[in-house]
Amino acid sequence: MFTGLIEMTGTIDRLTPKGPGVELVIRCSHHLVAELSLGDSVAVDGACLTVTRYGGERFTVDASAETMALTTLGQRRIGDLVHLERALRLGDRLGGHWVTGHIDGMGTFRSKAPLGEAVQLWFNAPSQIAKYLVKKGSIAIDGASLTVNELDAQGFSIVLIPHTQSILRLNHKKTGDSVNLESDILGKYVEKLLGSQLLGSQLLGSQLLGSQLLGSQLPHSQVGHADALAQSSSYNETQNHTKHHSTSNLDLSTLAKAGFLK
Repeated sequence: MFTGLIEMTGTIDRLTPKGPGVELVIRCSHHLVAELSLGDSVAVDGACLTVTRYGGERFTVDASAETMALTTLGQRRIGDLVHLERALRLGDRLGGHWVTGHIDGMGTFRSKAPLGEAVQLWFNAPSQIAKYLVKKGSIAIDGASLTVNELDAQGFSIVLIPHTQSILRLNHKKTGDSVNLESDILGKYVEKLLGSQLLGSQLLGSQLLGSQLLGSQLPHSQVGHADALAQSSSYNETQNHTKHHSTSNLDLSTLAKAGFLK
Protein backbone atom coordinates (compact mmCIF):
# COMPACT_ATOMS: atom_id res chain seq x y z
CA MET A 1 0.00 0.00 0.00
CA PHE A 2 1.23 3.48 -0.90
CA THR A 3 0.14 7.08 -0.34
CA GLY A 4 0.89 8.54 -3.76
CA LEU A 5 3.48 10.97 -2.33
CA ILE A 6 6.48 10.56 -4.63
CA GLU A 7 9.75 10.41 -2.69
CA MET A 8 12.08 11.02 -5.63
CA THR A 9 12.72 10.20 -9.26
CA GLY A 10 15.05 7.45 -10.38
CA THR A 11 16.69 6.60 -13.68
CA ILE A 12 16.35 3.32 -15.54
CA ASP A 13 19.92 2.06 -15.65
CA ARG A 14 19.42 -1.29 -17.31
CA LEU A 15 16.66 -3.38 -18.94
CA THR A 16 17.29 -7.09 -19.26
CA PRO A 17 14.83 -9.67 -20.66
CA LYS A 18 14.03 -12.30 -18.03
CA GLY A 19 11.77 -15.07 -19.27
CA PRO A 20 8.56 -13.45 -20.55
CA GLY A 21 9.21 -10.38 -18.38
CA VAL A 22 11.98 -7.85 -17.81
CA GLU A 23 14.49 -7.14 -15.06
CA LEU A 24 14.89 -3.42 -14.37
CA VAL A 25 17.85 -1.85 -12.61
CA ILE A 26 17.02 1.61 -11.27
CA ARG A 27 19.55 4.19 -10.12
CA CYS A 28 18.57 6.67 -7.42
CA SER A 29 19.76 8.26 -4.18
CA HIS A 30 21.78 5.93 -1.97
CA HIS A 31 19.68 7.17 0.98
CA LEU A 32 16.61 5.42 -0.43
CA VAL A 33 18.55 2.28 -1.39
CA ALA A 34 20.11 2.07 2.09
CA GLU A 35 16.66 1.69 3.65
CA LEU A 36 15.53 -1.08 1.31
CA SER A 37 15.34 -4.76 2.19
CA LEU A 38 15.05 -7.83 0.00
CA GLY A 39 11.40 -8.35 -0.93
CA ASP A 40 10.33 -4.75 -0.23
CA SER A 41 7.67 -3.19 -2.44
CA VAL A 42 8.51 -0.07 -4.43
CA ALA A 43 6.08 1.78 -6.68
CA VAL A 44 7.83 2.54 -9.97
CA ASP A 45 5.70 5.07 -11.87
CA GLY A 46 2.83 3.76 -9.76
CA ALA A 47 3.35 0.04 -10.46
CA CYS A 48 4.08 -2.02 -7.36
CA LEU A 49 7.27 -4.06 -7.91
CA THR A 50 9.38 -6.25 -5.61
CA VAL A 51 13.03 -5.55 -4.79
CA THR A 52 15.22 -8.54 -5.74
CA ARG A 53 18.65 -6.94 -5.27
CA TYR A 54 19.97 -3.65 -3.95
CA GLY A 55 23.19 -1.86 -3.09
CA GLY A 56 24.99 1.45 -3.54
CA GLU A 57 22.81 3.69 -5.70
CA ARG A 58 20.90 0.92 -7.49
CA PHE A 59 18.15 -1.59 -6.87
CA THR A 60 16.66 -4.30 -9.08
CA VAL A 61 13.03 -5.26 -9.65
CA ASP A 62 11.28 -7.74 -11.92
CA ALA A 63 8.34 -6.76 -14.11
CA SER A 64 6.12 -9.48 -15.56
CA ALA A 65 5.04 -9.57 -19.19
CA GLU A 66 1.56 -8.44 -18.10
CA THR A 67 2.97 -5.45 -16.21
CA MET A 68 5.07 -4.44 -19.20
CA ALA A 69 2.06 -4.71 -21.52
CA LEU A 70 -0.53 -2.97 -19.34
CA THR A 71 1.60 -0.11 -17.96
CA THR A 72 3.94 2.51 -19.36
CA LEU A 73 6.94 0.48 -18.15
CA GLY A 74 6.75 -1.38 -21.45
CA GLN A 75 7.51 1.92 -23.20
CA ARG A 76 10.42 2.94 -21.00
CA ARG A 77 14.01 2.97 -22.22
CA ILE A 78 17.41 3.21 -20.55
CA GLY A 79 17.90 6.72 -19.20
CA ASP A 80 14.19 7.43 -18.69
CA LEU A 81 13.10 8.96 -15.37
CA VAL A 82 10.52 7.22 -13.17
CA HIS A 83 8.66 8.19 -9.99
CA LEU A 84 9.64 6.19 -6.89
CA GLU A 85 7.80 5.57 -3.62
CA ARG A 86 8.45 2.95 -0.98
CA ALA A 87 5.53 1.10 0.61
CA LEU A 88 3.69 2.74 3.48
CA ARG A 89 4.78 1.70 6.98
CA LEU A 90 2.45 1.44 9.96
CA GLY A 91 2.49 4.83 11.69
CA ASP A 92 3.49 6.84 8.60
CA ARG A 93 1.49 9.91 7.67
CA LEU A 94 -1.12 9.33 4.97
CA GLY A 95 -0.62 12.57 3.09
CA GLY A 96 -2.14 11.44 -0.21
CA HIS A 97 -4.77 8.70 -0.56
CA TRP A 98 -4.83 4.89 -0.56
CA VAL A 99 -2.82 3.77 -3.60
CA THR A 100 -2.46 0.02 -4.18
CA GLY A 101 0.14 0.07 -6.93
CA HIS A 102 -2.17 -1.96 -9.18
CA ILE A 103 -2.53 0.08 -12.35
CA ASP A 104 -6.06 0.18 -13.81
CA GLY A 105 -4.92 1.24 -17.26
CA MET A 106 -3.14 3.90 -19.27
CA GLY A 107 -4.31 7.40 -20.10
CA THR A 108 -2.79 9.99 -22.43
CA PHE A 109 -1.59 13.53 -21.85
CA ARG A 110 -3.78 15.99 -23.75
CA SER A 111 -2.77 19.57 -23.03
CA LYS A 112 -1.57 22.08 -20.43
CA ALA A 113 -2.27 25.72 -19.65
CA PRO A 114 -0.72 28.13 -17.13
CA LEU A 115 -2.76 29.22 -14.10
CA GLY A 116 -0.59 31.93 -12.59
CA GLU A 117 2.38 30.09 -11.12
CA ALA A 118 0.50 26.82 -11.31
CA VAL A 119 -0.24 24.76 -14.40
CA GLN A 120 -3.37 22.87 -15.42
CA LEU A 121 -2.85 19.52 -17.14
CA TRP A 122 -5.54 17.62 -19.05
CA PHE A 123 -5.51 13.84 -19.52
CA ASN A 124 -7.71 11.50 -21.52
CA ALA A 125 -8.90 8.46 -19.57
CA PRO A 126 -10.56 5.22 -20.74
CA SER A 127 -14.18 4.75 -19.71
CA GLN A 128 -13.43 1.95 -17.24
CA ILE A 129 -11.36 4.44 -15.24
CA ALA A 130 -13.30 7.64 -15.92
CA LYS A 131 -16.46 6.20 -14.30
CA TYR A 132 -14.73 6.31 -10.89
CA LEU A 133 -13.62 9.94 -11.20
CA VAL A 134 -15.39 12.71 -9.30
CA LYS A 135 -14.60 16.39 -9.07
CA LYS A 136 -12.22 17.04 -6.15
CA GLY A 137 -11.70 13.29 -5.83
CA SER A 138 -8.35 11.50 -6.03
CA ILE A 139 -6.48 9.92 -8.93
CA ALA A 140 -2.98 8.42 -9.08
CA ILE A 141 -1.02 9.44 -12.19
CA ASP A 142 2.28 7.60 -12.60
CA GLY A 143 1.95 6.84 -8.90
CA ALA A 144 1.40 10.45 -7.79
CA SER A 145 -1.70 11.21 -5.71
CA LEU A 146 -3.44 14.19 -7.30
CA THR A 147 -6.81 15.94 -7.05
CA VAL A 148 -9.25 15.87 -9.95
CA ASN A 149 -9.87 19.51 -10.83
CA GLU A 150 -12.34 19.28 -13.71
CA LEU A 151 -14.06 16.58 -15.76
CA ASP A 152 -15.21 16.39 -19.36
CA ALA A 153 -16.35 13.70 -21.80
CA GLN A 154 -12.78 12.60 -22.61
CA GLY A 155 -11.10 12.73 -19.23
CA PHE A 156 -10.04 15.07 -16.46
CA SER A 157 -7.65 17.82 -15.42
CA ILE A 158 -5.34 18.41 -12.47
CA VAL A 159 -3.49 21.49 -11.23
CA LEU A 160 0.18 21.40 -10.21
CA ILE A 161 1.57 24.06 -7.89
CA PRO A 162 5.25 25.05 -8.33
CA HIS A 163 6.46 22.72 -5.55
CA THR A 164 4.72 19.70 -7.12
CA GLN A 165 6.04 20.66 -10.54
CA SER A 166 9.58 20.48 -9.18
CA ILE A 167 9.09 16.94 -7.84
CA LEU A 168 7.00 15.28 -10.56
CA ARG A 169 7.89 14.89 -14.21
CA LEU A 170 4.29 15.25 -15.42
CA ASN A 171 4.86 18.86 -16.42
CA HIS A 172 7.32 17.65 -19.07
CA LYS A 173 4.85 15.37 -20.82
CA LYS A 174 4.11 15.89 -24.50
CA THR A 175 0.70 15.58 -26.16
CA GLY A 176 -0.07 11.91 -26.68
CA ASP A 177 2.36 10.62 -24.04
CA SER A 178 1.03 7.72 -21.98
CA VAL A 179 0.61 7.75 -18.20
CA ASN A 180 -0.31 5.08 -15.67
CA LEU A 181 -3.70 5.62 -14.01
CA GLU A 182 -5.10 4.12 -10.82
CA SER A 183 -8.52 5.24 -9.66
CA ASP A 184 -9.50 5.52 -6.00
CA ILE A 185 -10.15 2.01 -4.63
CA LEU A 186 -13.01 3.31 -2.44
CA GLY A 187 -15.09 3.88 -5.56
CA LYS A 188 -14.62 0.25 -6.60
CA TYR A 189 -15.81 -1.05 -3.23
CA VAL A 190 -18.87 1.21 -3.31
CA GLU A 191 -19.70 0.04 -6.83
CA LYS A 192 -19.50 -3.62 -5.80
CA LEU A 193 -21.63 -3.15 -2.67
CA LEU A 194 -24.32 -1.18 -4.51
CA GLY A 195 -24.22 -3.67 -7.36
CA SER A 196 -24.88 -6.57 -4.96
CA GLN A 197 -27.81 -4.72 -3.38
CA LEU A 198 -29.26 -3.87 -6.80
CA LEU A 199 -28.96 -7.49 -7.92
CA GLY A 200 -30.76 -8.65 -4.78
CA SER A 201 -33.57 -6.14 -5.38
CA GLN A 202 -33.91 -7.25 -9.02
CA LEU A 203 -34.13 -10.92 -8.01
CA LEU A 204 -36.79 -10.16 -5.41
CA GLY A 205 -38.75 -8.11 -7.93
CA SER A 206 -38.56 -10.93 -10.48
CA GLN A 207 -39.88 -13.44 -7.93
CA LEU A 208 -42.80 -11.19 -6.98
CA LEU A 209 -43.62 -10.53 -10.62
CA GLY A 210 -43.48 -14.25 -11.36
CA SER A 211 -45.90 -14.99 -8.51
CA GLN A 212 -48.33 -12.35 -9.77
CA LEU A 213 -48.19 -13.68 -13.32
CA LEU A 214 -48.75 -17.25 -12.12
CA GLY A 215 -51.79 -16.18 -10.12
CA SER A 216 -53.26 -14.28 -13.06
CA GLN A 217 -52.93 -17.36 -15.30
CA LEU A 218 -54.80 -19.77 -12.95
CA PRO A 219 -58.48 -20.54 -13.82
CA HIS A 220 -61.03 -18.77 -11.64
CA SER A 221 -62.05 -22.03 -9.96
CA GLN A 222 -58.43 -22.78 -9.01
CA VAL A 223 -57.94 -19.29 -7.67
CA GLY A 224 -61.06 -19.72 -5.53
CA HIS A 225 -59.82 -23.10 -4.37
CA ALA A 226 -56.43 -21.56 -3.48
CA ASP A 227 -58.21 -18.83 -1.49
CA ALA A 228 -60.24 -21.45 0.35
CA LEU A 229 -57.10 -23.39 1.21
CA ALA A 230 -55.48 -20.23 2.52
CA GLN A 231 -58.51 -19.44 4.68
CA SER A 232 -58.62 -23.01 5.94
CA SER A 233 -54.94 -22.87 6.80
CA SER A 234 -55.47 -19.61 8.68
CA TYR A 235 -58.39 -21.17 10.60
CA ASN A 236 -56.33 -24.22 11.55
CA GLU A 237 -53.48 -22.03 12.79
CA THR A 238 -55.95 -20.06 14.95
CA GLN A 239 -57.44 -23.24 16.38
CA ASN A 240 -54.01 -24.66 17.12
CA HIS A 241 -52.97 -21.42 18.79
CA THR A 242 -56.14 -21.47 21.00
CA LYS A 243 -55.70 -25.14 21.80
CA HIS A 244 -52.10 -24.55 22.78
CA HIS A 245 -53.06 -21.82 25.26
CA SER A 246 -55.93 -23.89 26.70
CA THR A 247 -53.61 -26.82 27.24
CA SER A 248 -51.04 -24.56 28.85
CA ASN A 249 -53.66 -23.15 31.26
CA LEU A 250 -54.88 -26.63 32.14
CA ASP A 251 -51.38 -27.85 32.88
CA LEU A 252 -50.69 -24.88 35.15
CA SER A 253 -53.97 -25.39 37.04
CA THR A 254 -53.25 -29.05 37.59
CA LEU A 255 -49.74 -28.31 38.84
CA ALA A 256 -51.08 -25.67 41.25
CA LYS A 257 -53.62 -28.06 42.74
CA ALA A 258 -50.91 -30.66 43.21
CA GLY A 259 -48.93 -28.19 45.25
CA PHE A 260 -46.07 -27.73 42.79
CA LEU A 261 -46.87 -24.05 42.22
CA LYS A 262 -47.32 -21.48 45.02
